[in-house]
Amino acid sequence: MLAYDKRKQKGNSKKRNNPSTASSSSGTSESANLMSTHAMKMGFYTINLGTESGQRLHTCHLVILPLIPVFILLTQNVTAYSANQNSISDLKDVKNQVRNALDFAVLTRRLQEERASVALNFFINRREGLENVEDLDKYVDQDLDSEFLTYFKMANTFNNTDEVLQNVKYWPKISGVSYFKTKLKFQIQHFLFRTKIQEGEKSLDEVLDWYNEVNSQTLNYVTYSIHDSDISDFYRYIIGYKNLLRAVEFAGKAGIQGLEYLAKELTPEKYEKFTQNDVLRREYLNQTFNFVPSLAQQYADLLEKNNFDATQAKIVAYEKIDRTLRNSVAYFVELLKYSKALKVMITGIGEQITEFVDKDIDRLTQANIMPLFFIILLIAFIPVCVIFTLNITSSMMRYSRLYNEKVSVYQNERKKTEKLLGSLLPRPIIKQMKKGQIPKPEVFENTTVFFTDIVAFTNIASDSTANQIIDFLNDLFNLFDDRLENYDVYKVETIGDAYMVASGVPVSNGSHHAVEIAKMSLDLLAKVLTFEIQHKPGYRLRLRMGMHSGSVVGGVVGTKIPHYSIFGDTVEIAALMESTGQPMKIQMSESTTAILDQTGGFEFTPRGIVHLPGFGELSTYWLVGRKDKESP
Repeated sequence: MLAYDKRKQKGNSKKRNNPSTASSSSGTSESANLMSTHAMKMGFYTINLGTESGQRLHTCHLVILPLIPVFILLTQNVTAYSANQNSISDLKDVKNQVRNALDFAVLTRRLQEERASVALNFFINRREGLENVEDLDKYVDQDLDSEFLTYFKMANTFNNTDEVLQNVKYWPKISGVSYFKTKLKFQIQHFLFRTKIQEGEKSLDEVLDWYNEVNSQTLNYVTYSIHDSDISDFYRYIIGYKNLLRAVEFAGKAGIQGLEYLAKELTPEKYEKFTQNDVLRREYLNQTFNFVPSLAQQYADLLEKNNFDATQAKIVAYEKIDRTLRNSVAYFVELLKYSKALKVMITGIGEQITEFVDKDIDRLTQANIMPLFFIILLIAFIPVCVIFTLNITSSMMRYSRLYNEKVSVYQNERKKTEKLLGSLLPRPIIKQMKKGQIPKPEVFENTTVFFTDIVAFTNIASDSTANQIIDFLNDLFNLFDDRLENYDVYKVETIGDAYMVASGVPVSNGSHHAVEIAKMSLDLLAKVLTFEIQHKPGYRLRLRMGMHSGSVVGGVVGTKIPHYSIFGDTVEIAALMESTGQPMKIQMSESTTAILDQTGGFEFTPRGIVHLPGFGELSTYWLVGRKDKESP
């Protein structure tokens, strides 16, 4: 113990003899000095755990270093999840595109059937001299073929096309074609063209050109609206779907030209077009089979039952074919059956695409479960890790922060208390109470007391809800409170709709009390003229006002909720000045009038003798306004 005391004395003497040491020790904490010998060297810098900055830096190290692998793993899972979600979004887009294309492809098929029926009409009416399709019954071998031809009467195909047009929900915006801007424009243009066909104003070439152009536009939309996707291996079905649509279109074009060939010799230009259309038909079919090999067998089965392809080969090779009506009708029936079979394949591919898309969406959704699980887990782990680390490393600063927080809360609450207390008591009284003094009642000889209340308040209250009354009084009294700040007055209290103000208390202001109250009352009266009750728009609010000057006794009343109030005959007479007054007028006693008359600057008129209960007959006056300052 003796040795310790000697060391302590020696250390104290060193501090007294070395001012720089004393200054250093006073500016730096003992923990910083102690931990400086054990500072952590981190390459280019060191961390002193004894300082606040060192503690913060060390906390950052402990938080960041464990999270580096977490962020790497989180990035990997977010990348995988985002890639799968993008793929799902692309697949859903493809599914919608296929759905829209399939719906619009129905219109394309109906227009192709309509083109075939119009061509058939030209064939039987203008070339063979027959009246209608039923006249071809004797040229077909089966009842089924006869029914097939009947289906392709112009009236039937026109109705079928119109029905599909009415049901088309999505109409594409095809630029460069005016009649395709809206569905209505197309319907009108197509109807006009049909009328000309039925009236015989159009040749077969003009008819085919119109239908070929329309089908080309619809087919372009159907094929180009489906974007090729490399998300999965079903992209080959999409390409096959597009190629098969094209093959059906070129089959229809070549078939109608072939029907014309069976009626008569084609011109070199038409024969060249026929050859081109048939070559394109075969080329698109071959491309389809390359992408969707399973359709090759279906097509082979079709060729065994249908002679359309063989007849086309004969026409291309210029082989001799009997140009009889029976052969022409048989050829046309085979064309229709051939086109129908290809359209069945198209529908099948569309359904397969939808099925593939649904399967891939399910697969990607399942694949996203684990990345999503890890993302949620890692995101939840990061704050847990940070909070756990901060809790471990923040013990050195926790108490000081807690103290600062408590001090801040205390100061805020203290401000609230002082603000609340200031609304109940005058500031001089509050200062006395803070010093521990008990404010004593005080007599104020020179004061003016002012009262005002609302005329017909009972009627207003009976027509209003409780909330509306409270809002109304708050709006009015808040307006008064704001105006009172411009004058040397003190708001004593509000009782119901009554508002009481005094001047000369709790701090005497000499002979200015009546002037301050007079200016304030005129100000409040002016503000009431423009005041509007929110729930009674248009209602004109009216007040009674009265004031009296004299002596009062002021003091603090109550202990739990102290309140500064004033008492005396002056208060009673001021209240009677208000209650015996008239709406939108300021009545004042003779004492107040005398002070204002002596001071000058105010206009008032005598009212006469008024009986005041308990005080007898008194002369009163109306305060009218302020006098304009006369220029010298």
